[in-house]
Amino acid sequence: PAHVLLYDTEAEHLPGCNIAIRREALLKVGGFQPVFTTAGDDVDICWRLRAEGGKLRFLAAAMVWHHRRFSVRAYLRQQHGYGKAEALLMKEHPHRFGPLGGARWRGAIYGDWSLTGNPTEGSIFHGPLGHGLFQGIYLQGGNFWLDWLSGVLWVALALVSLTLGQTELVLVIVALSLGMAACKMLHLPVFPFVLRWQDKLLLWMLCWLQPVVREWARLADMVRLNARPNWKPALREVFVPERPRKWTIPLGEMGFWSETGVGRDPWLAAFQNLLREEHLAFRPDDGWRWFDVEVNPEALVSPAVISVTEHHGDGRSLTRVRLLLRLRLLLLAGSLGVAGLLLFAFPKQPRFVFLTLTASAFLLILSALLQRAAMRRWVIKAAENVGLVPVKS
Repeated sequence: PAHVLLYDTEAEHLPGCNIAIRREALLKVGGFQPVFTTAGDDVDICWRLRAEGGKLRFLAAAMVWHHRRFSVRAYLRQQHGYGKAEALLMKEHPHRFGPLGGARWRGAIYGDWSLTGNPTEGSIFHGPLGHGLFQGIYLQGGNFWLDWLSGVLWVALALVSLTLGQTELVLVIVALSLGMAACKMLHLPVFPFVLRWQDKLLLWMLCWLQPVVREWARLADMVRLNARPNWKPALREVFVPERPRKWTIPLGEMGFWSETGVGRDPWLAAFQNLLREEHLAFRPDDGWRWFDVEVNPEALVSPAVISVTEHHGDGRSLTRVRLLLRLRLLLLAGSLGVAGLLLFAFPKQPRFVFLTLTASAFLLILSALLQRAAMRRWVIKAAENVGLVPVKS
């Protein structure tokens, strides 16, 4: 089971297999609702406790051993029960569900999942300017388009295609659903033992069947209970920010030495003061970004810096500053679109198209170099203001 954290010590949801509730608080909200017979009782009680102003404290040291299902039949029955519970929750708390039926959370779902690939900006809360404690990776559900083919949808599409006599399309749909199940299997936590081929095949089939069983149970009970999601969810606070639609390019690194322990904090303060004197718009890191300060953050091309201080003992320290250039993905997509339009409009003039694209790339590189030069001046000036000595990085 996964918990949903608002902060390091406050939760929005705690799993029912490991939760303690004060008696007076439980009585105030009317206790658990007996309608939840398989699952969902913990989600319902947490939502109602918070609605009454209650606080859910998260303690990482509070652990229990929880017995999982050890047969295919028991596991699929559990997933069927989860689907029915989701429909019941939707009936009781329609404002907590979005248009497509997914639950809406203010917090970050923190479950027992392995990290796939490198963490992205916006997934680690490190505190403003890196001063947060107990940093962790907040994993969010993927938005891959094949996810749509992992549940009931692929079954419906396959049946429609079969009715229309499109056998080849049916095979394609089934193959895509099996591919999605394979992706889910590969992203499971690493097992502490070697799986036999029979085990891998069983896991694959379970990853294939689980979304279908759970979604079918949810949809069937939504019809039976007349449960409908809210088209305008009431939740307005978002804990984890959206992924930035920017691409970051490193533009070199600079180092500064101090014999008196001056580090990045006074340097960052001096750097931001310089930007204010230059009347430049900037935004400091809010705790989720992979930069310390970004200049002209709303521009298509914006420079930024990120810093770290190494302590070398006896009060000596080395502060490293990396220069960054952040490009909006809209700019990159627009550039590709313009290139395609030029090739379509002037198919017989490839030299003109090439020269046009080369000139655009040259202007972009020139802009990056000019912004890099300006950032270097501000970085060095801020270092001088706090007594840092430049060194070769």
